[in-house]
Amino acid sequence: MDPIHPRFTLADSEFYDDPRRLRVGAAPRFVVPSHLDWDRWQSSGDGHWSYWLPPAHVLPEQGWKIHLSSTANSAARVLDVAAVYCHENRLAFKHLQDHQVLEAVNAKDADRTASGKFVTIYPTSPEQLQCALRDLGKMTARYDGPHILSDLHWHQGPVFVRYGGFLPLFTEVDGERLPAIRHPDGSLVPDLRGTAFGLPSWVTVPDLLSPLLEASRDTTVPPGFPTVTKALHFSNAGGVYEAVDGGRTVVVKEARPFAGLTPDGRDAITRITQEARVLQSLDNPSVVRAVRSFEVHGHRYLVTERVPGRPLSTEVVSRHPLARADSDEASERSYRDWALNVCRRLDAVVADLHEAGYTHGDLHPGNFLMRGECDVVLIDFEMARPAADNAAALIGAPGFTPNQPRRGTSLDRYALGCIKLFLFVPLTPLINADRSKAPELVRWAQRRFDLPDEWANDVLKDIAPGTSELIDVSASQDIDARIKRLQTQLLADATPDRKDRLWPGDPIQFDQPSFALAHGALGPLMALHDAGARTPEDLVDWAVQSTRTARAAGPGLMDGLAGAAVAFGHLGRQDASDEALARTLGTDLGDPPHLYGGLAGIGLAYLQLSDTRPQLLEEALKIAVRLRRHTASWSSDTKTSVPTGTAGLMRGASGIALFFLHLFDKTGDRTFIHLAEDGVRADIRLCAFTADGSLQVNEGWRMFPYLGAGSAGIGHVLVQLLDRHPTSPLRGHLAALTRATHSELVYEAGLIQGRAGFIHYLSGLDQRGLASDADRRALRRHLERLDLHAIAGPAGTGFAGRGLLRRSGDLATGAAGVLHTLVAARSGWSRRAALPFLPLPSELSLPLSGAEPLRGGDTYGVSAFVAGTGAA
Repeated sequence: MDPIHPRFTLADSEFYDDPRRLRVGAAPRFVVPSHLDWDRWQSSGDGHWSYWLPPAHVLPEQGWKIHLSSTANSAARVLDVAAVYCHENRLAFKHLQDHQVLEAVNAKDADRTASGKFVTIYPTSPEQLQCALRDLGKMTARYDGPHILSDLHWHQGPVFVRYGGFLPLFTEVDGERLPAIRHPDGSLVPDLRGTAFGLPSWVTVPDLLSPLLEASRDTTVPPGFPTVTKALHFSNAGGVYEAVDGGRTVVVKEARPFAGLTPDGRDAITRITQEARVLQSLDNPSVVRAVRSFEVHGHRYLVTERVPGRPLSTEVVSRHPLARADSDEASERSYRDWALNVCRRLDAVVADLHEAGYTHGDLHPGNFLMRGECDVVLIDFEMARPAADNAAALIGAPGFTPNQPRRGTSLDRYALGCIKLFLFVPLTPLINADRSKAPELVRWAQRRFDLPDEWANDVLKDIAPGTSELIDVSASQDIDARIKRLQTQLLADATPDRKDRLWPGDPIQFDQPSFALAHGALGPLMALHDAGARTPEDLVDWAVQSTRTARAAGPGLMDGLAGAAVAFGHLGRQDASDEALARTLGTDLGDPPHLYGGLAGIGLAYLQLSDTRPQLLEEALKIAVRLRRHTASWSSDTKTSVPTGTAGLMRGASGIALFFLHLFDKTGDRTFIHLAEDGVRADIRLCAFTADGSLQVNEGWRMFPYLGAGSAGIGHVLVQLLDRHPTSPLRGHLAALTRATHSELVYEAGLIQGRAGFIHYLSGLDQRGLASDADRRALRRHLERLDLHAIAGPAGTGFAGRGLLRRSGDLATGAAGVLHTLVAARSGWSRRAALPFLPLPSELSLPLSGAEPLRGGDTYGVSAFVAGTGAA
């Protein structure tokens, strides 16, 4: 789960929403001193920061900036000092808006690269920088604050400095939008904000900062400090390391002062001190043993034994038979027996802890280490409390922390019940989103694994006491009934009164245009339209208005104006389509080659629109020329792992190949068939075989099978290639790519990264006559299991988005993607084969058995054009 998802659950109990909405009038705001005259200063706020700009002041794009950190107790005084100084010296600055934001920035699960930053000051000359550092250091010397990891620490006070952007500039790297600074050559490069000080290669460190830089490079290890051999985990509270201490392998846990706060106000040092006391008082072989604790440079360290074994969560992922394509009755029985034995050990360990007078407070599968086949050891006691305290939950892993009041041992028992359920069906976060999911998931697990009633009753007693009967997950609804319930709920979830979004979706929607196809308004509108629902005109009008007012919207397909041009044309709003297209044609398309928001996706949109606008074919051919330089690397035979999300349909070579296939359809030039084949082959090289014989994208730390960035997306384009080139040698990879979609256990429902994407792919395979019996069984199974992810809404059915913590309505992760998939499965995939929303004319669907390859001449004379010898 991305750490962003829990943060976006704070403002709404049903949907992911901007956490800033929670703070409207809810927390004491920080205010600048009222005795100063601020009338001529420009002030603004974004819910997170409050900005102050002196009269007639123009900020440069970038430079050396000063950060002040603070604790909650001293924040108002630190702001007073900073505001008075900036007012007197005409320095632009910003500060966190209120106490709730400050708590979030310094919290245990906060972003380590931004932690501690309370006030930011923008000097515009070396002289201002020098004076501000010296003066503010003296004025704040008596105040404490967390260390800002990305900065150099000044000699005095909670004062820090780094080089970076002053103005909001952005660039895209591997499909990710990142803060940027300007290189001397004029290009934008990422403004990297890590957990250690970094400096752009062209920037010189001022003399007054040189001692700080030297101090930051001092890696001298204090005498007696354990020898660290490996980093295991990092959080805003500190790090966890494997080390050697006194000749034995240990784990060293670090606590940073004033950082890693929990809601009760305790910082990491307070908690680790209490954790050491608890562990030293316990004498239990199933509890990790404390070795010693000590302090160095203000940081507190706890040394514990190194338990051999992997976390229970890792064991479940690696052992679970339904996560493999080759699951059978024998493997499922074996897993069931192992998991039931683990359940018994978990019960015993937690009972012993309670008998000793303590609660753990943060039980989840990652805090149990497997020692041997079925034995477990409990770790991470920083939230442990005396059982007599009857303490409430302060923090907890999503899916193992109740949203109803639980305290003390009851809180541990709830988490324990969720862990037992997780062993069989790891969808426990859904329980907080829909109270009926607990009996549903328990019933499904019991039937699927033939579990005893005693197990089911014990789990429900801990998770949902008072539940009188188990609920069957409905697998009997026909597709039409499912479609109707999805339509009804999607329409009910629309919020045309809001300006920032029309439908709730993934948190990423707040970083993209509100009309966008993937996470914005147009995805649900397209799905509803294709499902035959009468879409209220005011909702379409909302999307039109959003497109017109989104000044910073990019030209992309899934996240920008090219997608809007296609969508509005499909929805019958030709005027809005023309406007979006005109803005796309007048925009710098940038350099990203991928389909999601780059050149290939824009080119696909141009080709889709060229039926009524023939001039767009030439624009698409210009894009083909630009893409040719990206295809040079496709001939490499190197097999390696790839960064997350950079292979496959959305951001990989397969998406570019899809664009070339559509160029072939328009031009008849087989050059594009060969280019597409090279693209699919390049992505296949980035795959590896798994133990079950499936071929999946190798991302180094995981194998990825899904539609957006995995093997299903590569297979999706390979099928399109075989439509046009049935004798392609790549045909031999189709079965192994498809096998990756057979796993019964799928975490999310979504189209891009979930079960709906598997259904979309397998139904198209079946409709094209390419599916095996095993493929058709997998398709039926996914259709049946789809309701495992469903969340009951007040008007119909919704679906959990990424992270499973809230419902989502968007195309990429939520109900719109599921609705589109069910409509495509019912109505026929051939007219939607190019992309979920780009119809493919049915005459391009060839009978593959004994078919001849499509043959086309160089109708438009484009072979030389694409080779780079023609005029662009």
